[in-house]
Amino acid sequence: HPLIAQLAEKIESTWRSLTATSRFSPKLWSDAYLAALAACHGYQVVTFARDFAGFSGIRSEFLSS
Repeated sequence: HPLIAQLAEKIESTWRSLTATSRFSPKLWSDAYLAALAACHGYQVVTFARDFAGFSGIRSEFLSS
């Protein structure tokens, strides 16, 4: 379906922009993908992981344990 393909391209583009910096650690690739997925759907990331604070333009809320 064309809309799914378009959304997948947008998610990939967002993910690539989040991981494009030279200081980006490969350990954070899955977090970056979740951040891109949330951003493309207009969702907020709610997490214990403070690493999401490093993703520019991603709405996030941090829980405390």
